[in-house]
Amino acid sequence: MDEAAESAAWFALAQIAFRGLWTTDTRIGGSLVVVGAGPIRQMVVRWASAAGLGIITVVDPAGQRLRHALDGGAHHVFDSTIADIVEALHGENEAIPTTYIHTTGNPHVFSDVQRRVPRFGRVVLLGDAGHPGEQRLTSDVLIKDPTIVGAFGAQNREGWPNERVRALFLDLLSAGRFSVDGMVSHRFPPKECREAYDLLVNSRESIMGVSFVWEYSRQVAAPDVPG
Repeated sequence: MDEAAESAAWFALAQIAFRGLWTTDTRIGGSLVVVGAGPIRQMVVRWASAAGLGIITVVDPAGQRLRHALDGGAHHVFDSTIADIVEALHGENEAIPTTYIHTTGNPHVFSDVQRRVPRFGRVVLLGDAGHPGEQRLTSDVLIKDPTIVGAFGAQNREGWPNERVRALFLDLLSAGRFSVDGMVSHRFPPKECREAYDLLVNSRESIMGVSFVWEYSRQVAAPDVPG
């Protein structure tokens, strides 16, 4: 399969991730905690790295995903849930991260993030939670006064339609500043689509990207030979 085409196919998830990072209002030198290391979160890490963020931390109990986060520019990774981390999410000489991106859709994780975010921090809910009504606010909202915002992939913010985001992604990709090398962990021919989707549903922790390999063959009719 054409490697460049396979890399470019990440554009859709990259667009969603761009919206999440933009909503954080985090700029060069800022710090960010990404909760989860699935495909969209991997794109967030790469945008953050390309944008020059100071410290990028990724937390995910599916430890095999964390190597992709490190490859994408993460500085710290934690093989754990956000609730089970007892040590600091930053180094001794680093500022405490104030911004968290939560994309898991899990309401319990959202509650844990609210407990973890520091006073006056920011929590970004990125993507489709599936059941948004189950996302509940905790008492931390009153105690810590954080900012909680939502971000969805289709929103056009401040002159950045999806076409412009997509063009930027492709430019960074071609320049080697947005690496997706090794992100496709499984490849299937289209006729094995059932096996591919079963894997996505039942083994999410052990996979990253899944690609369908399309191969076309053109049959050329034999020319008529005069008798």
